[in-house]
Amino acid sequence: WPTDATPLWSALTGQSGKILLTANRVLVDGTGILGPAAASLALQPNADTLTITKAALGGGNLSATLNATTAPATPPSLAVKFTLTNADAAQLAPSLAFPLTLPTGTIALSGTITAAGYGPQTWEATLAGPVNLYTIADSSLQSPSGAVTATGSIDLPDEDIFLTLDLHPAVPNPPAMSLTLDGPWAAPQKIPTLREALAWTATP
Repeated sequence: WPTDATPLWSALTGQSGKILLTANRVLVDGTGILGPAAASLALQPNADTLTITKAALGGGNLSATLNATTAPATPPSLAVKFTLTNADAAQLAPSLAFPLTLPTGTIALSGTITAAGYGPQTWEATLAGPVNLYTIADSSLQSPSGAVTATGSIDLPDEDIFLTLDLHPAVPNPPAMSLTLDGPWAAPQKIPTLREALAWTATP
């Protein structure tokens, strides 16, 4: 993976057109990250859009849109919106030291990422800041024992997290209960909300 993509951005500046892309596998540094995928790249002067209509990830489907500004003599700015559906938790093994493990279940996830710069190193640096967060707008984990839905945000470079997990056990008329994680990944503050669950009794 190039550390400086300036030649690529320079070549795209001022171009117009559309390119259709398909792949059986997508590799990064020799490691497969996506299965069969289809995408299109729309080029316009000073603004390009990569649209991934489908890409196999973790047994599910990833779709995404990446918008990039490519004005002359200006570092490109990137904005990514993505949705992951029907992914198998057991097949997803992110390299991040994330505090939550997902051993089984089906995952649905959507979010946004923003960055700026000519290559991965500057992208990583510009992820910092209150607006450059990996935001979970709507995520869920389904399994035979119940479901968990999550809302909140994850700060990738600073490894901070603010997530509220709503728990839905697979029982008749389940009680409302949740767990909020707030703080650094290594030791986030855990704030349970269990008042209704403590007073709950199973219905025959």
